[in-house]
Amino acid sequence: MEIILAEAAGFCFGVQRAIKTAHETADKTNPPIYTLGPLIHNPQVVAELYEKGIEVCDQPEDIDAGVVIVRCHGVPPKVLTGLHERGMKVVDATCPFVRRAMRWASQLTDEGYQVVIVGDESHPEVKAIYGASGETAWIVETPQAIDELPAAKRIGIIAQTTQSTANYQQCVGKFIGRSEEVKAFDTICTATEQRQFSARELAAQVDVMVVIGGHNSANTKRLAEVCQESGARTHHIETAEELELWWLSGADKVGVTAGASTPNWLIQGVIQRMTEFTDDKLRPEENETVDNTDEVVQEAGVPEGEETKPVEQSETPAGEAADVGDAEEDQEEPQEQEEREEQMADYGEMLPTLTPGTIIEGKVVQISGDEVLVDIGYKSEGRVPFNELGLKPDQKPEDLLSVGDDVNVWVLKVDEAEGSVLLSKRRADAKDAWEKLESIYEQGETLEAAVTQTVKGGLLVDVGVRGFIPASHISRNFVDNLDKYIGQTLKLKIIELDRQKNNVVFSHKEVLEAEYQEAKERILSTLEENTIVDGVVRRLTDFGAFVDIGSGVEGLLHVSEMAHSRVNRPSD
Repeated sequence: MEIILAEAAGFCFGVQRAIKTAHETADKTNPPIYTLGPLIHNPQVVAELYEKGIEVCDQPEDIDAGVVIVRCHGVPPKVLTGLHERGMKVVDATCPFVRRAMRWASQLTDEGYQVVIVGDESHPEVKAIYGASGETAWIVETPQAIDELPAAKRIGIIAQTTQSTANYQQCVGKFIGRSEEVKAFDTICTATEQRQFSARELAAQVDVMVVIGGHNSANTKRLAEVCQESGARTHHIETAEELELWWLSGADKVGVTAGASTPNWLIQGVIQRMTEFTDDKLRPEENETVDNTDEVVQEAGVPEGEETKPVEQSETPAGEAADVGDAEEDQEEPQEQEEREEQMADYGEMLPTLTPGTIIEGKVVQISGDEVLVDIGYKSEGRVPFNELGLKPDQKPEDLLSVGDDVNVWVLKVDEAEGSVLLSKRRADAKDAWEKLESIYEQGETLEAAVTQTVKGGLLVDVGVRGFIPASHISRNFVDNLDKYIGQTLKLKIIELDRQKNNVVFSHKEVLEAEYQEAKERILSTLEENTIVDGVVRRLTDFGAFVDIGSGVEGLLHVSEMAHSRVNRPSD
């Protein structure tokens, strides 16, 4: 028996981020620590967090003190506001995909659109998005439900992140033609799409599919449905202990996939248990019969006595065409499907192509404990870690950026499978600074910069990148105390520039010298013999005094021209 693990399975970026946030909070904070509802839909992970002192609380009003971690699925804004008003410390672990859907729900509502959420109204994520719409959104689960809705001129459609793409597109298609204006935002998580695609491909190649994940996990349930639709005998389990030996009887190939909230150690545990099922154990006893007709998708967690809802298993024999009968009425003609896809392209959001090393413009949407989230028009916000902000030693992120600010960022890394983007403001600023410096250098122009500190042999200035002024290029005269320049803004000329070596050298002396020569020519052109001018004594020598007669231009007052009487020393 060959066991094949789906290419995309297990933790997604949003779940990884939430768990990391929870662990860091537990390491830095004393109890009590709570999550509003399970952090993710996986009992084993929730139990692991409990061991670290993080408890689950379903009702915010039951929390009197401590730290509250907002679950991966998010919470309605009014719940968040209530926690802040009661003085709670809130740590937001909301998945960026969910937060983006919430922000669109709020924005569309403010713009006068009737928001429609395609999803399960009992799911906590949908409740959070519904709250972001001011609790005015319509929630639909299937295209058929749309027929019962009243008419609306302007419709804005958002998807639950774990939705089926096909179902979402059909819902959008239903609204087109019913309303004067339709805006559709494909908020389905990239990781969800990737896992479903990978599971569908694998299920078509194997005899049995085992789907691992919480029985209360929407994305895992959908994975099981996808596998079943592809024709493989499918079993949804939560742990290795739920595996039944006879499920694998007669199977040459067994596929394994897992929901986005399933940890890797659970996946490996299931695979390990499968390898322990030898061929002899898998072969049923001679007189034993196994009836697995009704065994399709195992959905534990259903209260005893209540009806379960397994996915219906196809009874079409291999090699024969299925008799779809009336089901053909629900199938779209190729032309209709093509038109619908074109409509989706018109109304769906056009996502940018993100390439590492490029600079894009975004808007700051949140400043959290260790990163800044930037809306870049992608499926989820880009993340700018604090060490990529370009903060000065005495700066905080709030000193540099505010929510709503437009900002240019450098794309460091794109994980298309997870939909996560790592960004850098520091590198974007540096690239812009180098381009400006190169232009100034080529044109022979000057610039102004503040002195940040003294170093051996000179001064450092901040010009978007670090610049150096040698001590010999600070002034026209010798300077013995460099500290007096800290904080001063100097006019500088670039005398050396090497971008590859990250080296730029400035001179303040050359600027002063040029200014002096210009002033000298201007003053000399206005001076005439036998005129009287005012001046300031700058230096004394044995033979006279040097007098500044304007803009640093000095003339010599000889000792013989100082008085009518003899002068022994100019200092007299």
